[in-house]
Amino acid sequence: MPRVRRGSGNCEDRRGELWNSLLDAEMNVRFWSLISRRYGRWDKLFKLVVAFSSSGTVAAWSFFEAHTSYWKSFSALACVASIVHPFVASTEQLKRIYGVIGEWQKIAKKYELLWAKGQDLSDPKDWREFEKAKQAESLMAKEEAGLPVSDALLKKAVEQVNRKHGNFRDNKGSDI
Repeated sequence: MPRVRRGSGNCEDRRGELWNSLLDAEMNVRFWSLISRRYGRWDKLFKLVVAFSSSGTVAAWSFFEAHTSYWKSFSALACVASIVHPFVASTEQLKRIYGVIGEWQKIAKKYELLWAKGQDLSDPKDWREFEKAKQAESLMAKEEAGLPVSDALLKKAVEQVNRKHGNFRDNKGSDI
């Protein structure tokens, strides 16, 4: 998954690093949710076309007897849909996307809880929790491998996080 880094290497304190990580996690939740919505719609459309073509055959015989060219065209469309469906929006792919969303939600929640404490992560226990979340975040690249991506949806996800947080401002109000 493409990452949107906001200068985490330039953060002078741990709280800034936590803020950047929180924003990245939220952006990933939104991005993968947008991806799942897009491919979920494709999945439903493909299934609807195939279902209609198979169950509508008997019910629509009288109509299609009079309009054979419509039936031939629709049958061809259903055939193409059944062939293309596994490559565009397979059930396995959607399950993987839903799993990625769930993992990013867990990571984002960990960052939110640490952020809500209002500390600079100087407590070793909090720092360990932050490191665990960062480790989980680094494992996400493997989970995301081979899944569809979209620059347009990435931009939309970033815009949503910008609207929520005021253009990725850090806890001191300066741009990150």
